[in-house]
Amino acid sequence: DAMQLVYDSMYCRAADGKCAPLLATGADVSADGLVYTIHLREDVKWHDGSGFSSADVAHTVQAIENAPQTTLGKCLAGVVSHGATGMYTYRFELAEPNSCFTEQLTFPIVKHGTDCTQVQSSYVPVGTSAYVYVPSTLNRAYVFHKNAACVTTPLGTVEEVILKVIPEADNSIYALESREIEAVHADTDLLRTYSPKGNVRTITYTNRRLTFLGIGANGNLADKRVRRALSLFIDREAIKKNVMFDRFVPGYLPGTGSRYYNQDTESERAQEAQTLLQSAGFLKNTDGFWEKETEEGRSVLSVSVLVNMENEVRCKAAENIAAQLVACGIKAYVDKTDYETYALRISENEYSLFLGETILEDDLDVFALAGSTARYTGADGANMDAVLYNLKNAVTQQGRESAQQSLASALADEMPVIALGYGQNALIVNDRISGEICPVYGNVFANFAAWTAL
Repeated sequence: DAMQLVYDSMYCRAADGKCAPLLATGADVSADGLVYTIHLREDVKWHDGSGFSSADVAHTVQAIENAPQTTLGKCLAGVVSHGATGMYTYRFELAEPNSCFTEQLTFPIVKHGTDCTQVQSSYVPVGTSAYVYVPSTLNRAYVFHKNAACVTTPLGTVEEVILKVIPEADNSIYALESREIEAVHADTDLLRTYSPKGNVRTITYTNRRLTFLGIGANGNLADKRVRRALSLFIDREAIKKNVMFDRFVPGYLPGTGSRYYNQDTESERAQEAQTLLQSAGFLKNTDGFWEKETEEGRSVLSVSVLVNMENEVRCKAAENIAAQLVACGIKAYVDKTDYETYALRISENEYSLFLGETILEDDLDVFALAGSTARYTGADGANMDAVLYNLKNAVTQQGRESAQQSLASALADEMPVIALGYGQNALIVNDRISGEICPVYGNVFANFAAWTAL
């Protein structure tokens, strides 16, 4: 996280959450969506005064390719060839169109000649961004001074940044509260259990960790009206309050944009759900449960929620969901198993519902959740394939926005999975830090120029 203050990337997620050029000025995309030519800035200098060029991009990309264990490998997913086409242009060729490709170009660019093959205790980070490494005798600390020559990022009032290495993650909170440090980046698990002490504040942001219900589209759940009704009956705000300690962002469809959130009231959603079940042939019986006439007789709408018993939070969420569905007239129970059995039953589609979690790598990455090749749903996704294809092949910004809207409509109609919401990460800062602090996924120091250190 702190290295974002030292290194720049071709594209970066800005404070508004959108991906914007940083070392790049823009991209030309071929008509078939397979070739991206990235135009690079010509006015950027490395911290040692040398000029930035496409040779640095080539060195970085090759370093990622030569390090198969790095998590940055996913940034080059789909790339079949690449190379500099000029001093300030770089070309990527893709195996298939990917309208989100520039959002993958958020990896840090290192200077040509940097040895990336091994960890070096004497390594001096040389970047292009707002802060320059300065050798220091401080123990377990790295000191950075503001880079007056930076042209990629606005410079604020903070003259010096000290990155402290604390061996135990939990100890970082104590260091924050004791004012040994000023800021800590916290993940969802820490936030669920952390109670702020002293003069600290927590600035949360939505991460990409989606909690959802996978649907085995068999029996009554083969009817998409029933799937949509189940989604509408579930009160995500209750899950947020009663299970997730308020560290949860309710969402009704996969995707991180606000366009995916349902703004209807709980009573409006419940009424729509009842109408859907009635249109699917269900009526309330004398016991208050939904049932329908079939060739075999009356069939009560019932579901089980498969969950990994080793995950306490998910078990509580599954119990909360089942209780909500029962209150709405659906027979529901929780099916707890060990993780090995849980994973096996999902792979063999032996469930009606299962509570799962996945990370969406970018705003549009729902291929694991929808379509005929989806990994996490048993629903027939053939109707989604054309929408997903159009989205992946969108080249222009207008075409992409249109495809996004079509995807949202198709997800709401088909309901291949029931999205519940997203986790939250946060920056926790003490009272020495003020200003407009607005971390976003992929860039916790977005808008760092607006920070003030007292």
